[in-house]
Amino acid sequence: MDLLLLASDVAMLTYVLGVLLLALPIPYRGIKAWGPRMIVDAFSTAVLISMLTVILSLGDLILQEVGVDWPSFYAWLSGLTGGIVAAMAGLSYISSAVKMTSYSFVSGPLSMAASYLATAFSSIKAIYLLSSFIYVYRDKLATLGILLYSLPFRMGKGVGSFLIAASVVMYAGFPLMPAFVSTFQGVASSLSTNFSEPVVTVRIVDLCGKAVPYPVVRLFSDKQMNEEVGVLIGGPEGKVIIGGSKDLLPKNYTLYVGVGYSGYLFYPEPRAITSGKTLFTLKVSSLLTYGGVSIIFPAGTLVFQAFENSTSLAASFIGSGDYLVIVSAGNAVVKSVVMDNESLNCHWIERVWEGIDLRECEVGPISGSHAVSVKFRGSYYPRPSVRERRLVYLDSVMDILTSIIATGVSLMYTLVFLPGVYIAMLTSITAALSRALGGSRLRLI
Repeated sequence: MDLLLLASDVAMLTYVLGVLLLALPIPYRGIKAWGPRMIVDAFSTAVLISMLTVILSLGDLILQEVGVDWPSFYAWLSGLTGGIVAAMAGLSYISSAVKMTSYSFVSGPLSMAASYLATAFSSIKAIYLLSSFIYVYRDKLATLGILLYSLPFRMGKGVGSFLIAASVVMYAGFPLMPAFVSTFQGVASSLSTNFSEPVVTVRIVDLCGKAVPYPVVRLFSDKQMNEEVGVLIGGPEGKVIIGGSKDLLPKNYTLYVGVGYSGYLFYPEPRAITSGKTLFTLKVSSLLTYGGVSIIFPAGTLVFQAFENSTSLAASFIGSGDYLVIVSAGNAVVKSVVMDNESLNCHWIERVWEGIDLRECEVGPISGSHAVSVKFRGSYYPRPSVRERRLVYLDSVMDILTSIIATGVSLMYTLVFLPGVYIAMLTSITAALSRALGGSRLRLI
């Protein structure tokens, strides 16, 4: 190495200067005392140069004896980084969930948790930087330390001996950090950072089992449907997704369902969804719909045969004495309505529901057995402009918030306090070895 050749030359210079000072005919003892010191320093530098390979191998030998290595150390750091990322994801999740709710009062604890996670993340970046510097440049540190050690008049002996000691102590010490942290970490390592909610899929179908497009699902906490806790809009295939990253659900819940469609509220079967299942199919038995055209049967009607395709709807039923309603939405056009083989002249009423243009006709009141058939030119059912209100429960918010804060405190303890103590220990050991090499009260060379 070029630095080693330079260190050899500087050591030779130190030796020559030491001999010169020792041979000077000057009776001043303070000056002549530098002669033996510089001669010893020159010989010590020569010994260090010849032992550089041994010095660099000493760290690997220590790691081999204790059974750790650098890849496992970086795997440990990667695991902690994953924990921080998961905690930050959970924090972002709960922040977005409560932003537009009445639970915005948790913004203070959320900010505190965010500061914990930011501090822990900064600490792990510092550990990455310092350990990577030692791992990549330890041979250069030792060589630079020898060069500084060889300078005349001991100008760099203290710094040089510290760098030489650091190339051994820090290199062998950093991979031992996980063992030190795990010894004092205790129960903090068992904290969970999984904040995701289970995904619940609710499918809304009509009495023929076909999907009801864009159903407006209203969720209530009571069977009488007095307390509405959420409003969700399904997709064109009649599916509503609850949970995941959009809702905060309690561990145990029962939610009663009302389905809004074409300006009417229906009670599906079954009426409720409960915790423990992830897939529900709710049937609206009083609705027959296809291509933007619907037949809505009054409550108590018994439909014993129904048919639907892209051009017609038909059903045989026993009426309950109330009105039957034909509804077309958007660009769908009803061509004819036939009741018991007789064409009806419907009086169409236009209205708007949640941004959808509707035309409806009431038939009846109807009681007894009847058959109805509706011919139409279908179209896509428009998506209603209903503002969703996602499900957020206070106990779920507090559970997740408590878990996030506890995880933040755990990461602070794991990634800031314990590594700080350990690095301070490594620095003390390095300073002690530096004194042994470079001279203070204890001297080896």
